[in-house]
Amino acid sequence: MKNLETLKFNIEFISPLINRRGKYKDSILLPQTVRGVMRYYFRATAARVFGNNYKKIKELEDIIFGSINNKSFFDVTVTLQKERKIKLSELKALRYPLYGVIFTKKNEIKFNEKISLLDSRSEFLVNFIFFKSFFKRKIKDCNKVDEYFHKFKEFIKDLFVLISLVGGFGAKVKKGFGQFVIRNIERDIKLEDIGTILKNLEEKIKYLDKIFIKENEKNKESITNNSSSISNEAFDFPAFVDGFFYVYKLKKEFYSYENALRNIYFSKKNNFSYLNLKKKLRGSAFKDAIQNFNDKKKVDFNDALLGLPVLFFYGKANYKLNALDDKGNEYRKSSLLTIKLWRERNGKYKVYLIVLLSKIHLKNSKIVLKKIVQTNGSEGKSINIDFDYNKLKNTIEKYKELNKII
Repeated sequence: MKNLETLKFNIEFISPLINRRGKYKDSILLPQTVRGVMRYYFRATAARVFGNNYKKIKELEDIIFGSINNKSFFDVTVTLQKERKIKLSELKALRYPLYGVIFTKKNEIKFNEKISLLDSRSEFLVNFIFFKSFFKRKIKDCNKVDEYFHKFKEFIKDLFVLISLVGGFGAKVKKGFGQFVIRNIERDIKLEDIGTILKNLEEKIKYLDKIFIKENEKNKESITNNSSSISNEAFDFPAFVDGFFYVYKLKKEFYSYENALRNIYFSKKNNFSYLNLKKKLRGSAFKDAIQNFNDKKKVDFNDALLGLPVLFFYGKANYKLNALDDKGNEYRKSSLLTIKLWRERNGKYKVYLIVLLSKIHLKNSKIVLKKIVQTNGSEGKSINIDFDYNKLKNTIEKYKELNKII
C-alpha cells in the first residue's frame, strides 16, 4: 500500500489570470490560492448537508484541508507549463470589469502596476499529493482505509471539477477573469451538469462526515438530513442549496473571451448587459437614499447585491455605500453574481450567470452611506438600507436573451 498518491490536473485558462500581489510576479498561481478557492467551494457545497451550521462545516473543513492543530491529508503543487504574457494596457477596452486594476483619473486611463497577469491559453499543472499515513490516523477500521482513501480522492477530484465549472483563480473571477478548463478530464463536462455534480459531492461529504467525525464520536448519529437543517432565510455564506442558487445561460455564443466580455459589459442596446442589470436593480434607490439622508425612511438599495462598497456620483458629490462590522471597520462584500465563461471543445465561448444568495451584511453589522466632501473628508450616517434578495433573480429572468438552467 503506497503512502503517497497523486492526482494531476492540466488546466488551461480561458480568460486572463490576474494576480494583485506584485511580489509573486514569477508565481502568478500559488498553491495556497488553489487551497483557498477549494475551501470556499467546499463550504458552499457542504451547506447542502449541514445547512447554515457554519461551525459544523468548519469542523469537517479543518479535518480535510488542515488547520493550525491538524495537518491536511494532501499538499498542492502548481507548475507553469505554458506562458502567454499580456500587458495590462491591452485590456483597457475592458476597464469597467477591471475597475481597481484599470481606472480613469482626470480623464486619463491609469494602470495598477503592482499586478501581474497571464493571458488565456496559459497552462498549469496542478498536482495533489495525498498522504495515506495521515489518512490512516483518522480511520478506526484499518480494513477500510483503501476504500475510504479512494472516496476521498474522488471527492477532491469532483470539487476541483466543480471549481472549473463555476469559479476560477486570481482577482476579478466574478467578473469573468481567471477562469479555466481542465484539459485532461476523461469526460465532456458542462455547466448544465452542475446538478449531478453537486449531488455527487453532497453524498461524498456525507460519507466523509461519517468516517471522520461520526465514527469518532461516542454517540453515533445518523447522517445529517439536509432538509431539516436548511431554513428559508438567506445563508451567512454562499451556498449551493436549492432555492439559494440559480444558473442562467446567454443564448448567444462568442469566438473569444474579449468578444464575450465586451458583449456582457458594454452592450448599448436594451438587451442584457451587466450595466443594464445594475441600472434596473438600483432603480431610484440612490436618489431616495440621498434625498432622505437625514430621516429614517427605509430604502431598498438592490444593486448592493452586486457587491459592496457601492460608489456613485449624484448632485455634484460622490457617495459611498459600505458595510461596517460590529467594531466599526469597513468590510467588502463580494457580488452574489458570477459572470462565468465556458469554452466548448469547438473553441466557442458560452456565457453563464451564476447567482449564489447570501446575506449582504451579517449580525451586528450595519450599512453606512457616506457623502464624500473634498474639503472636510466624508460625512457618514447609518441609514436604514434594505435588500430584496429575489430582486436579482427576478430581474435576470426578465431578459429574453437568457435561458434558466437551474
